Amino acid sequence: MGHSKDEKRKYIRLEVDAVIGVSVADDAQESSFEGFSASAKNISAEGICFVSDKQLAVGGILKVKVVLTEGSEPFFLKGEVKWSNSVPRGDKTVFDIGVKILDIDKNDEQRFTSYVCSKMSEVLSKYLHL
Repeated sequence: MGHSKDEKRKYIRLEVDAVIGVSVADDAQESSFEGFSASAKNISAEGICFVSDKQLAVGGILKVKVVLTEGSEPFFLKGEVKWSNSVPRGDKTVFDIGVKILDIDKNDEQRFTSYVCSKMSEVLSKYLHL
């Protein structure tokens, strides 16, 4: 499968269906998490895409709280908004937001990596009929 010369992704995108919390990073409020909810669409080893009712500025730094599976402990990451596209949905507009992961806690990093590897295995097994 070829890649277009404009393709900047290094890693496969894995479909997810998760509610996430998003907060604009504010160093003065580092210990708190107050933000808004959004729906994650896909995730990769270095980024996450979500749908939001709020438009976010490209270059903005976010704190993101992610619960990938029901009942699992959330993990927190810090990321940069790399792109934002408006998408008409019925009588309103929502935004697809692409975030590059900048930082993730070491404990959360191991759980995140395990989750991504597990999802990747699921996708590959469909193609390889494993």
